[in-house]
Amino acid sequence: MPVAERSRKADGLTVRKGYYRIAEDLRQEIMSGNLKANMPIVTERKLAEIYNVNHSTARKATQLLAEEGLLEKRQGAGVFVKAGPKAETRKIGLCVPTLTISEYSDMVEIVEDILFESGIQFVLLRRDKEKSRTAKLQIIRKYLNIAPLDAILFASSPTREEINMLKKHYPEVKVAVIENDLSDYGIDSFYSDYETGAFFATEHLCKQGAKTVLHITGPSGSPSESRLHGYERAMRNWNLEPRIVTAENFLEQGGFDAMKSQIDSNRIPDAVFAVNDLCAIGAIKALGYSGIKVPDNVKVIGMGNLREGIQHRPPISTVDTKVNEMVKMAIKRLIERLSGNTAEEMVSCMIPPHLIIRKSSRNSRINIKDIDN
Repeated sequence: MPVAERSRKADGLTVRKGYYRIAEDLRQEIMSGNLKANMPIVTERKLAEIYNVNHSTARKATQLLAEEGLLEKRQGAGVFVKAGPKAETRKIGLCVPTLTISEYSDMVEIVEDILFESGIQFVLLRRDKEKSRTAKLQIIRKYLNIAPLDAILFASSPTREEINMLKKHYPEVKVAVIENDLSDYGIDSFYSDYETGAFFATEHLCKQGAKTVLHITGPSGSPSESRLHGYERAMRNWNLEPRIVTAENFLEQGGFDAMKSQIDSNRIPDAVFAVNDLCAIGAIKALGYSGIKVPDNVKVIGMGNLREGIQHRPPISTVDTKVNEMVKMAIKRLIERLSGNTAEEMVSCMIPPHLIIRKSSRNSRINIKDIDN
């Protein structure tokens, strides 16, 4: 799809620097084969018109891709897709599932700033740029077939197939992951103690006087399982019967549908611990549509400390899993490994969570010391 048509359909990225959006769109067209080797791209002046930016911003975008080895500027002829691109500088990729959630757009800014200061090229790999599940899982191989990377940071776990592919075909690429422990696979891992965080969240609701605490868990997998274990441990400590409903996904709609199923069956709890802040927001919306007030009738807490939860009304109580701290530690670890200034033994770093109490679970009759909002 031509750049002009893509730009009319694109929703836009939540990245501050305007030139990066242009560069990302051009990069995806090169990766998809729409722009082939030695093919000219539209002029920088035309790019500026398409994206409604000034000429210098468009020039920064083409310069960025030229430095990555994807484009080349030919005197008097224009800008062309470079044949057989080769990396001239170190490059680290960040693989994210989407940029529509603040957690991932914030990661982009953090990683980009750190790499800029270190003189390392930043490459963004977005799974949501592909439509089919198969294509999403091939994004890493697809990029590595076009231009080499020295390291990759996964914001969501790579599949076992991707891990095997990297080990077999790209053993020189350094890999790190956040939010999961994959050190057994030889991958540097930075993650939070999700089970303890879930225990804190559930115990907080019990301390507010809740007798029926519903847990909205997510699809099967380690992010959900560890939270579920923490919830069950807290319920046992309070001699309460667990109540669990599974959301189809980790988004607002998943939390909304899970909560609505409980409302429709007339099983309204005293409190809700959701697997993450987005599901908590969805649950609050479902309760609100049924005239059930939060926190007066039902108290709700999530997990993740997302910007969406802070800005919500009421602000969402949550467990801060320190994602930004994980990202900084992981990217600095990759830089150290590339420089050869650190041991090669794999790192498995667990970061302690922090309970943040806001209005969505606050009981005004009970004294709470740790209130964020």
